[in-house]
Amino acid sequence: MEQVTSSYKAWFLFWAILVFDLVFKASSNVEGDALNALKSSLSDPNNVLQSWDATLVNPCTWFHVTCNGDNSVTRVELYSNNITGKIPEELGNLTNLVSLDLYLNNLSGNIPTTLGNLQKLRFLRLNNNTLTGHIPVLLTNVSSLQVLDLSNNNLEGNVPVNGSFSLFTPISYQNNPRLIQPKNTPAPLSPPSPSSSGSSNTGAIAGGVAAGAALLFAAPAIALAYWRKRKPADHFFDVPGLLKDKKLETLVDAELKGDYADEEVEQLIQVALLCTQGSPMERPKMSEVVRMLEGDGLAEKWEQWQKEETYRQDFNNNHMHHPNANWIVVDSTSNIQPDELSGPR
Repeated sequence: MEQVTSSYKAWFLFWAILVFDLVFKASSNVEGDALNALKSSLSDPNNVLQSWDATLVNPCTWFHVTCNGDNSVTRVELYSNNITGKIPEELGNLTNLVSLDLYLNNLSGNIPTTLGNLQKLRFLRLNNNTLTGHIPVLLTNVSSLQVLDLSNNNLEGNVPVNGSFSLFTPISYQNNPRLIQPKNTPAPLSPPSPSSSGSSNTGAIAGGVAAGAALLFAAPAIALAYWRKRKPADHFFDVPGLLKDKKLETLVDAELKGDYADEEVEQLIQVALLCTQGSPMERPKMSEVVRMLEGDGLAEKWEQWQKEETYRQDFNNNHMHHPNANWIVVDSTSNIQPDELSGPR
Protein backbone atom coordinates (compact mmCIF):
# COMPACT_ATOMS: atom_id res chain seq x y z
CA MET A 1 0.00 0.00 0.00
CA GLU A 2 2.81 2.39 0.89
CA GLN A 3 4.52 1.58 -2.40
CA VAL A 4 1.36 2.47 -4.32
CA THR A 5 1.05 5.75 -2.42
CA SER A 6 4.67 6.62 -3.12
CA SER A 7 4.21 5.87 -6.82
CA TYR A 8 1.11 8.03 -6.90
CA LYS A 9 2.96 10.93 -5.26
CA ALA A 10 5.84 10.57 -7.69
CA TRP A 11 3.49 10.65 -10.67
CA PHE A 12 1.60 13.61 -9.23
CA LEU A 13 4.86 15.51 -8.70
CA PHE A 14 5.99 14.68 -12.22
CA TRP A 15 2.80 15.96 -13.79
CA ALA A 16 2.76 19.06 -11.56
CA ILE A 17 6.29 19.95 -12.67
CA LEU A 18 5.38 19.29 -16.29
CA VAL A 19 2.27 21.50 -16.13
CA PHE A 20 4.21 24.28 -14.38
CA ASP A 21 6.93 24.08 -17.02
CA LEU A 22 4.37 24.28 -19.82
CA VAL A 23 2.63 27.26 -18.21
CA PHE A 24 5.96 29.03 -17.68
CA LYS A 25 7.03 28.42 -21.27
CA ALA A 26 3.65 29.55 -22.58
CA SER A 27 3.91 32.78 -20.60
CA SER A 28 7.48 33.34 -21.74
CA ASN A 29 6.48 32.61 -25.34
CA VAL A 30 3.71 35.20 -25.23
CA GLU A 31 6.10 37.84 -23.93
CA GLY A 32 8.86 36.75 -26.30
CA ASP A 33 6.43 36.91 -29.21
CA ALA A 34 5.36 40.41 -28.17
CA LEU A 35 8.95 41.65 -28.02
CA ASN A 36 9.82 39.93 -31.30
CA ALA A 37 6.86 41.71 -32.87
CA LEU A 38 8.36 44.97 -31.61
CA LYS A 39 11.77 44.09 -33.03
CA SER A 40 10.25 43.11 -36.38
CA SER A 41 8.40 46.41 -36.64
CA LEU A 42 11.50 48.52 -36.01
CA SER A 43 14.52 49.60 -38.01
CA ASP A 44 17.54 49.40 -35.72
CA PRO A 45 20.57 51.20 -37.25
CA ASN A 46 22.64 50.93 -34.05
CA ASN A 47 21.95 47.19 -33.52
CA VAL A 48 20.70 47.75 -29.97
CA LEU A 49 18.32 44.80 -30.45
CA GLN A 50 21.05 42.39 -31.49
CA SER A 51 20.59 40.29 -28.34
CA TRP A 52 16.86 39.82 -28.99
CA ASP A 53 17.11 36.21 -30.17
CA ALA A 54 13.77 34.77 -31.25
CA THR A 55 15.03 31.22 -30.64
CA LEU A 56 15.28 31.84 -26.89
CA VAL A 57 12.12 31.05 -24.91
CA ASN A 58 12.92 33.48 -22.11
CA PRO A 59 13.52 37.15 -23.13
CA CYS A 60 14.86 38.07 -19.69
CA THR A 61 18.45 37.74 -20.93
CA TRP A 62 17.95 40.34 -23.65
CA PHE A 63 19.45 43.80 -23.33
CA HIS A 64 17.03 46.67 -22.58
CA VAL A 65 14.56 44.18 -21.02
CA THR A 66 14.05 43.78 -17.26
CA CYS A 67 12.17 40.93 -15.60
CA ASN A 68 10.86 40.25 -12.11
CA GLY A 69 11.59 37.23 -9.92
CA ASP A 70 9.04 35.20 -11.87
CA ASN A 71 10.87 35.84 -15.16
CA SER A 72 8.08 38.04 -16.43
CA VAL A 73 8.91 41.21 -18.36
CA THR A 74 8.43 44.36 -16.28
CA ARG A 75 10.44 46.98 -18.18
CA VAL A 76 11.29 47.72 -21.80
CA GLU A 77 13.80 50.55 -22.19
CA LEU A 78 14.66 51.53 -25.77
CA TYR A 79 14.95 55.28 -25.41
CA SER A 80 17.31 57.46 -27.45
CA ASN A 81 18.47 54.74 -29.84
CA ASN A 82 17.59 56.29 -33.21
CA ILE A 83 15.15 53.49 -33.98
CA THR A 84 12.32 53.95 -36.48
CA GLY A 85 9.09 52.08 -37.11
CA LYS A 86 5.77 51.50 -35.39
CA ILE A 87 4.68 50.28 -31.97
CA PRO A 88 2.97 46.90 -32.45
CA GLU A 89 -0.33 45.89 -30.90
CA GLU A 90 1.36 42.82 -29.37
CA LEU A 91 2.94 44.94 -26.62
CA GLY A 92 -0.46 44.80 -24.94
CA ASN A 93 0.35 41.17 -24.08
CA LEU A 94 3.10 42.19 -21.65
CA THR A 95 0.59 42.10 -18.80
CA ASN A 96 3.20 42.58 -16.04
CA LEU A 97 4.86 45.56 -17.69
CA VAL A 98 5.57 48.39 -15.28
CA SER A 99 7.59 50.76 -17.47
CA LEU A 100 7.65 51.34 -21.23
CA ASP A 101 10.29 53.83 -22.40
CA LEU A 102 10.47 54.43 -26.16
CA TYR A 103 11.16 58.16 -26.10
CA LEU A 104 13.71 60.12 -28.16
CA ASN A 105 13.47 57.93 -31.27
CA ASN A 106 11.77 58.26 -34.65
CA LEU A 107 8.71 56.09 -34.06
CA SER A 108 5.66 56.73 -36.22
CA GLY A 109 2.08 55.50 -36.51
CA ASN A 110 -0.58 55.28 -33.82
CA ILE A 111 -0.34 54.50 -30.12
CA PRO A 112 -1.76 50.95 -29.87
CA THR A 113 -5.09 50.71 -28.07
CA THR A 114 -3.88 47.42 -26.54
CA LEU A 115 -1.62 49.39 -24.18
CA GLY A 116 -4.83 49.89 -22.24
CA ASN A 117 -4.55 46.21 -21.23
CA LEU A 118 -1.39 46.90 -19.21
CA GLN A 119 -3.02 47.23 -15.80
CA LYS A 120 0.32 47.31 -13.96
CA LEU A 121 1.86 50.02 -16.12
CA ARG A 122 3.18 52.94 -14.07
CA PHE A 123 5.51 54.72 -16.49
CA LEU A 124 4.71 55.39 -20.14
CA ARG A 125 7.16 57.62 -22.01
CA LEU A 126 6.63 57.93 -25.76
CA ASN A 127 7.72 61.54 -26.10
CA ASN A 128 9.95 62.99 -28.83
CA ASN A 129 8.86 60.73 -31.67
CA THR A 130 6.58 61.32 -34.68
CA LEU A 131 3.53 59.44 -33.43
CA THR A 132 0.18 60.33 -35.04
CA GLY A 133 -3.50 59.66 -34.49
CA HIS A 134 -5.58 59.93 -31.33
CA ILE A 135 -4.65 59.09 -27.77
CA PRO A 136 -6.41 55.76 -27.04
CA VAL A 137 -9.25 56.27 -24.58
CA LEU A 138 -8.53 52.79 -23.17
CA LEU A 139 -5.32 54.17 -21.65
CA THR A 140 -7.44 56.07 -19.15
CA ASN A 141 -8.43 52.69 -17.65
CA VAL A 142 -4.85 52.05 -16.50
CA SER A 143 -5.34 53.21 -12.92
CA SER A 144 -1.74 52.42 -11.98
CA LEU A 145 -0.32 54.99 -14.42
CA GLN A 146 1.79 57.57 -12.56
CA VAL A 147 4.02 59.12 -15.21
CA LEU A 148 2.84 59.89 -18.74
CA ASP A 149 4.79 61.74 -21.42
CA LEU A 150 3.38 61.97 -24.95
CA SER A 151 4.90 65.37 -25.71
CA ASN A 152 6.68 66.35 -28.91
CA ASN A 153 4.74 64.14 -31.32
CA ASN A 154 2.09 64.73 -34.00
CA LEU A 155 -0.93 63.48 -32.07
CA GLU A 156 -4.38 64.90 -32.79
CA GLY A 157 -7.90 65.02 -31.40
CA ASN A 158 -8.99 65.61 -27.82
CA VAL A 159 -6.96 64.74 -24.77
CA PRO A 160 -8.95 62.30 -22.60
CA VAL A 161 -9.72 63.78 -19.17
CA ASN A 162 -11.24 60.82 -17.37
CA GLY A 163 -9.68 58.02 -15.35
CA SER A 164 -5.97 58.24 -14.63
CA PHE A 165 -5.61 61.01 -17.24
CA SER A 166 -7.50 63.40 -15.00
CA LEU A 167 -4.35 63.76 -12.90
CA PHE A 168 -1.93 64.72 -15.66
CA THR A 169 -1.06 68.28 -16.66
CA PRO A 170 -0.61 69.78 -20.17
CA ILE A 171 3.13 69.11 -19.85
CA SER A 172 2.38 65.47 -20.63
CA TYR A 173 0.98 66.42 -24.05
CA GLN A 174 2.77 69.64 -25.03
CA ASN A 175 4.13 70.28 -28.53
CA ASN A 176 1.46 68.27 -30.35
CA PRO A 177 0.12 71.04 -32.63
CA ARG A 178 -3.14 69.27 -33.56
CA LEU A 179 -3.92 67.98 -30.08
CA ILE A 180 -6.77 69.75 -28.28
CA GLN A 181 -5.99 70.32 -24.62
CA PRO A 182 -8.83 70.15 -22.05
CA LYS A 183 -10.22 73.54 -21.00
CA ASN A 184 -10.06 72.77 -17.29
CA THR A 185 -6.54 71.58 -16.63
CA PRO A 186 -5.96 69.51 -13.49
CA ALA A 187 -3.65 70.44 -10.65
CA PRO A 188 -0.08 69.13 -10.94
CA LEU A 189 0.23 65.49 -10.00
CA SER A 190 2.08 64.81 -6.76
CA PRO A 191 2.59 61.56 -4.84
CA PRO A 192 0.06 60.95 -2.06
CA SER A 193 1.27 61.77 1.41
CA PRO A 194 0.16 60.19 4.70
CA SER A 195 -0.12 63.68 6.15
CA SER A 196 -1.26 66.65 4.13
CA SER A 197 0.61 68.98 6.47
CA GLY A 198 3.87 67.19 5.75
CA SER A 199 3.70 67.26 1.96
CA SER A 200 5.23 70.70 1.51
CA ASN A 201 8.16 69.98 3.79
CA THR A 202 8.73 66.59 2.20
CA GLY A 203 8.75 68.31 -1.18
CA ALA A 204 11.37 70.69 0.10
CA ILE A 205 13.44 67.74 1.28
CA ALA A 206 13.01 66.12 -2.14
CA GLY A 207 14.34 69.20 -3.84
CA GLY A 208 17.28 69.23 -1.49
CA VAL A 209 18.08 65.59 -2.13
CA ALA A 210 17.84 66.07 -5.89
CA ALA A 211 20.22 69.00 -5.69
CA GLY A 212 22.42 67.03 -3.31
CA ALA A 213 22.51 64.14 -5.75
CA ALA A 214 23.81 66.45 -8.45
CA LEU A 215 26.45 67.69 -6.04
CA LEU A 216 27.40 64.12 -5.17
CA PHE A 217 28.02 63.40 -8.82
CA ALA A 218 30.12 66.51 -9.30
CA ALA A 219 32.02 66.52 -6.01
CA PRO A 220 31.12 63.76 -3.55
CA ALA A 221 34.04 64.55 -1.29
CA ILE A 222 32.71 68.08 -0.69
CA ALA A 223 29.18 66.83 0.03
CA LEU A 224 30.40 64.16 2.42
CA ALA A 225 32.68 66.62 4.20
CA TYR A 226 29.73 68.97 4.64
CA TRP A 227 27.61 66.14 6.12
CA ARG A 228 30.45 65.14 8.44
CA LYS A 229 30.73 68.69 9.70
CA ARG A 230 27.01 69.00 10.37
CA LYS A 231 26.54 65.61 12.07
CA PRO A 232 28.42 63.88 14.93
CA ALA A 233 31.27 61.59 13.89
CA ASP A 234 29.55 58.49 15.23
CA HIS A 235 26.67 59.03 12.80
CA PHE A 236 28.78 59.58 9.70
CA PHE A 237 29.17 55.98 8.62
CA ASP A 238 25.95 54.64 10.16
CA VAL A 239 23.33 56.30 7.99
CA PRO A 240 22.04 52.88 6.77
CA GLY A 241 21.75 51.75 10.40
CA LEU A 242 19.83 54.86 11.40
CA LEU A 243 17.57 54.37 8.40
CA LYS A 244 16.99 50.72 9.27
CA ASP A 245 16.16 51.65 12.87
CA LYS A 246 13.69 54.30 11.63
CA LYS A 247 15.63 57.09 13.39
CA LEU A 248 14.77 59.64 10.74
CA GLU A 249 14.77 62.49 13.24
CA THR A 250 18.55 62.06 13.49
CA LEU A 251 18.98 62.54 9.74
CA VAL A 252 16.43 65.28 9.07
CA ASP A 253 16.74 68.95 9.96
CA ALA A 254 15.39 69.41 13.48
CA GLU A 255 13.71 72.67 12.46
CA LEU A 256 11.09 70.66 10.57
CA LYS A 257 9.88 69.37 13.97
CA GLY A 258 8.72 66.07 12.52
CA ASP A 259 6.53 67.78 9.94
CA TYR A 260 7.30 65.42 7.03
CA ALA A 261 6.17 62.10 5.54
CA ASP A 262 8.38 59.31 6.89
CA GLU A 263 7.99 56.99 3.90
CA GLU A 264 9.01 59.66 1.40
CA VAL A 265 12.00 60.73 3.49
CA GLU A 266 13.15 57.10 3.67
CA GLN A 267 13.05 56.86 -0.11
CA LEU A 268 14.99 60.10 -0.51
CA ILE A 269 17.71 58.91 1.87
CA GLN A 270 17.90 55.63 -0.03
CA VAL A 271 18.52 57.55 -3.26
CA ALA A 272 21.21 59.64 -1.56
CA LEU A 273 22.97 56.50 -0.26
CA LEU A 274 22.91 54.91 -3.71
CA CYS A 275 24.61 58.05 -5.01
CA THR A 276 27.49 57.71 -2.53
CA GLN A 277 28.68 54.21 -3.47
CA GLY A 278 32.44 53.79 -3.53
CA SER A 279 32.82 52.98 -7.22
CA PRO A 280 31.77 55.67 -9.71
CA MET A 281 30.41 52.99 -12.02
CA GLU A 282 28.10 51.66 -9.31
CA ARG A 283 26.42 55.02 -8.72
CA PRO A 284 23.23 55.70 -10.68
CA LYS A 285 23.28 58.15 -13.53
CA MET A 286 21.47 61.45 -13.06
CA SER A 287 18.66 60.28 -15.33
CA GLU A 288 18.27 57.22 -13.10
CA VAL A 289 18.24 59.44 -10.01
CA VAL A 290 15.37 61.47 -11.43
CA ARG A 291 13.45 58.31 -12.24
CA MET A 292 14.06 56.84 -8.78
CA LEU A 293 12.76 60.05 -7.23
CA GLU A 294 9.63 59.44 -9.31
CA GLY A 295 9.42 55.96 -7.79
CA ASP A 296 10.70 54.00 -10.77
CA GLY A 297 13.14 51.22 -9.88
CA LEU A 298 14.17 52.45 -6.43
CA ALA A 299 12.89 49.40 -4.55
CA GLU A 300 14.86 46.99 -6.75
CA LYS A 301 18.10 48.99 -6.60
CA TRP A 302 17.82 49.47 -2.85
CA GLU A 303 17.28 45.74 -2.28
CA GLN A 304 20.33 44.93 -4.40
CA TRP A 305 22.41 47.53 -2.53
CA GLN A 306 21.41 46.02 0.83
CA LYS A 307 22.41 42.54 -0.29
CA GLU A 308 25.80 43.75 -1.50
CA GLU A 309 26.34 45.79 1.66
CA THR A 310 25.53 42.79 3.85
CA TYR A 311 27.96 40.64 1.88
CA ARG A 312 30.69 43.28 2.16
CA GLN A 313 30.23 43.64 5.92
CA ASP A 314 30.25 39.86 6.44
CA PHE A 315 33.40 39.57 4.35
CA ASN A 316 35.16 42.30 6.33
CA ASN A 317 34.11 40.81 9.66
CA ASN A 318 35.27 37.32 8.72
CA HIS A 319 38.68 38.54 7.54
CA MET A 320 39.34 41.22 10.12
CA HIS A 321 41.55 38.96 12.24
CA HIS A 322 42.97 36.86 9.43
CA PRO A 323 46.81 36.68 9.62
CA ASN A 324 47.11 37.65 5.94
CA ALA A 325 44.40 40.30 5.98
CA ASN A 326 46.73 43.21 5.18
CA TRP A 327 45.84 42.95 1.50
CA ILE A 328 42.10 43.45 2.12
CA VAL A 329 40.77 46.86 1.23
CA VAL A 330 37.82 47.62 3.51
CA ASP A 331 36.80 50.86 1.84
CA SER A 332 36.75 50.86 -1.94
CA THR A 333 37.40 54.62 -1.98
CA SER A 334 40.48 54.58 0.24
CA ASN A 335 42.99 54.36 -2.60
CA ILE A 336 41.13 56.47 -5.16
CA GLN A 337 42.18 60.01 -5.91
CA PRO A 338 39.47 62.63 -5.26
CA ASP A 339 39.19 63.56 -8.94
CA GLU A 340 38.32 59.91 -9.72
CA LEU A 341 35.37 59.66 -7.33
CA SER A 342 32.89 61.05 -9.84
CA GLY A 343 34.25 59.97 -13.17
CA PRO A 344 32.39 60.21 -16.49
CA ARG A 345 28.75 59.21 -16.27
